[in-house]
Amino acid sequence: MGYRRKPTFSLATEEISEEEFDKHIVKFMGSNNRWECLFWGLIHLGKSIEEGDICTKHPISVQAISASIWHIIKNGDLQNIQMAKVEYCEQAATELCKKSEGMISTENGKVLSILLSVFCPNYAYQGDMLYLVANTLILLGLAPFRGIASDIQYAEDFFNKSFGVGCTDYYRFVFCLWSMSLSQLYLDRSSWISKSKKKDELAAMFAKIFDSISISAKASDLEKAEFTKQFNGKAKIEAIFNRYPLINIDDNFFTFAGHPYLKVMLTRKFLQRAIAISRDKGKEGESFRQSVANRFESLVGELIRGSLADIKLQREIEFEKNTNRKSVDWILIEKENGKNVRDISKCCGREIMKQHVRDAEHEVS
Repeated sequence: MGYRRKPTFSLATEEISEEEFDKHIVKFMGSNNRWECLFWGLIHLGKSIEEGDICTKHPISVQAISASIWHIIKNGDLQNIQMAKVEYCEQAATELCKKSEGMISTENGKVLSILLSVFCPNYAYQGDMLYLVANTLILLGLAPFRGIASDIQYAEDFFNKSFGVGCTDYYRFVFCLWSMSLSQLYLDRSSWISKSKKKDELAAMFAKIFDSISISAKASDLEKAEFTKQFNGKAKIEAIFNRYPLINIDDNFFTFAGHPYLKVMLTRKFLQRAIAISRDKGKEGESFRQSVANRFESLVGELIRGSLADIKLQREIEFEKNTNRKSVDWILIEKENGKNVRDISKCCGREIMKQHVRDAEHEVS
């Protein structure tokens, strides 16, 4: 699979606001009322993005594709999508996405129409899946790493109470969906349980999980997107599909807003979701959040030890006994000829944890 390790420049045709884009879609469709065909064209276009990338070969970004999908849902007639025979207009979808690339998120809606996507800001989409998943499992306590033991008690219990399934199985389930999104246009969840002896039990469990990560394709049922009022432009679209990477077509059929969003769900957003679920769990929730912070601190220490041979690693120290104030979690000291030279880097797990808790304020439990 290819990885886009260098910046991607895409020149938008023109700046356009959300309201202007809505009008453009209606005019774009004209009398040809094939909303369904255009919708599937966009889904097919998103599937063509290689794993580890955020653009098609054209290039069209996943953000532009999902922005077009969202505005099709808002403006189109997708009440009775036919699943027996899926038809898609990829050329029309491509033309629409070229327009949506100009829908840039700003305070006033008017900025230069040059899009610059660099690797670092898009690491959640473009990073190596193996390392992103490993980091998430270690921080949640679902997997050990060197001197860090696994500790699944809190996460398993919280997810069981919320979804009727443990955190490990929930994670495996989402990972399975991500794998499917790389090659399939849609899925039929009824086919997964039709021959099971525990059909009713599984149906109830699946309903909770799917509801937690999907949003309806029907314009009349978009209450889940209310949390995005603070965002605008494509930032709003990313916020929606990072939380809800599946689109519910009807009771059993679901399609994918784009596999990069499921990748984010498996990594950064999954950790935020676990923290969000823990918020109303009292002392146990507080213990879990502290555990994540401690594991982050330990993970950084283990990675530094394995990577920097000429660095002395100093644990946090108490520098004000009266107030119990401590230093940052790790102090890295460069050594030269066996002597300590200077402090070259610092990191603090507590500060990272505070950021995750702030991010989790926007999550659903």
